[in-house]
Amino acid sequence: MRVEEKDSNRRVLELDGYGQFVDDVDKAICCYVPVEEGTVIKISGKFNGTTLAVAYDVVVDGVYRHAHSYNSKSVVNQKNKKLKPPKFLYQVKEEVLETDMKVAPAHKPDTTQGDGPGTLGTIELWIYVLRKFGEEHLMGVVPMYYDQNQDTDNDTKDLVTYNFRMAFETNCSAFDQVTANRARKKMDMKRPGKEPWAIFRFHYRNKGDRSPTTPRRSSREEPVSLSLSQSRSCSPSNSEATVGATDGEKPQEQLVVTGTTAVEVPETGDAITEHTALKVPLIKNPTGKPAEAGKITTASEASEETEKPAKPTAPLSDKAAESPAHALETTTPVTPAPMPPAKRPAAQVAFPGSFQTKRAKTAPIVPSARTATASSTVSSMPKPLTLAEKCKQLEAACENRGTYAKRRAQLAEKLAPYKKQMEEMEQQLNKQLEEENRAQDEKISQYKDEVAMLHEFKKAEGSN
Repeated sequence: MRVEEKDSNRRVLELDGYGQFVDDVDKAICCYVPVEEGTVIKISGKFNGTTLAVAYDVVVDGVYRHAHSYNSKSVVNQKNKKLKPPKFLYQVKEEVLETDMKVAPAHKPDTTQGDGPGTLGTIELWIYVLRKFGEEHLMGVVPMYYDQNQDTDNDTKDLVTYNFRMAFETNCSAFDQVTANRARKKMDMKRPGKEPWAIFRFHYRNKGDRSPTTPRRSSREEPVSLSLSQSRSCSPSNSEATVGATDGEKPQEQLVVTGTTAVEVPETGDAITEHTALKVPLIKNPTGKPAEAGKITTASEASEETEKPAKPTAPLSDKAAESPAHALETTTPVTPAPMPPAKRPAAQVAFPGSFQTKRAKTAPIVPSARTATASSTVSSMPKPLTLAEKCKQLEAACENRGTYAKRRAQLAEKLAPYKKQMEEMEQQLNKQLEEENRAQDEKISQYKDEVAMLHEFKKAEGSN
């Protein structure tokens, strides 16, 4: 997905097909992500823009799990600011954990949602940008990680059945009280701007489910069923899972779309996302004409086109057909699909009725005599020094030694007064040391005399 702001206009038009659409309520940019049990979810993005403060939140199944902000001292170009939360916050009784998030089976497979704002089965990335000094807002009453650690159920109309939920690893060390208070304060702080600058909402669905619809997606006129392969290559994989949107109708033919095995959330920067956006390999047009606007190439049509040989008079174009342009440069990244090699032109065929081709003979490249002579005369041995060059080197060494001798003499003149002071201090210290040793000897001798006198007195008292 991709969103770009120009002239302070944050309106984003809805894209056609490929599973991307804009929510009618909060204008969030949405898409579908196929997941499997045990998949570890990672979110990654980048932001580029000139502002004072940038912040982002991660909302998992309607609960705020991560908050981060970038604040600079002045308005500068915030280049490549990472929107990549390493861990997510999870409350377990009285402890706060910062842990990984992975896909797990839901406790209640019959959990459903109605026409309200979708929270279950969604991962949201809220981006806030300061557009005017002093503008900031509080989050209000929203479900935080420290309020609840279970998914919210809404038993209204049976529209979507959720088989998966986001589970958090609990086998890790918990925060101490200071770190937990700091994390809670960061979550409760004010966000820059009056409202979110952009919202990216990812609906994770069962990879094997062929009708993962939501109330927002089901209201569209032409639902499209998407198939995402596990590999990053442009060619479709054998193990494909369907992720799309239907309204109780039979799904259409599958559209080949490539994704990642880690189900990594697309990057946003400016707010632009490039890393794991849904990439659609379009089949090259043999006629060289651009693809029609609004036309979708299905998997069956793609296989038919690849099986047909290319005409000799109309070679394949080197560039893939580009998708139609959208307002505000809201585009879907396109990766070309590998094409089969084209046949040789008819002029190179030996016999029109046979399939054997005649290759054109090329004359062997003979190196010129000048090049061979030049390469043979080059010697790998170092060139010996002449007598004059050695004399010059000796003179330079003598001059260098004389220069350093002069510098040492100048330095010795500057150090002379300091050396004299050091000598005087050394003499004074030696004199004091001698006096202390003499006084110590006198004290020791006096102590010995007094001890001997004490023994004599005690001996005299004992004899009496």
